Amino acid sequence: MSGPKKLGMSRREMEWLVRGMLQRAPADPTALAQHLADVMMTLVEKNNQAIERALAERRDDDAEGG
Repeated sequence: MSGPKKLGMSRREMEWLVRGMLQRAPADPTALAQHLADVMMTLVEKNNQAIERALAERRDDDAEGG
């Protein structure tokens, strides 16, 4: 019996995405606040896409009897 399948992004994938987006963070505090909000929204959106893909794969596996 195999373990549970991954659902969503891994912690490492999330950290990589955030690190990449923060490399081009603005110096202006007001712009930084907006940038951080954009980073969080992007992270949530990417994770939601990963969850959607994982659930679609599970549905496909269930439909195939796997």
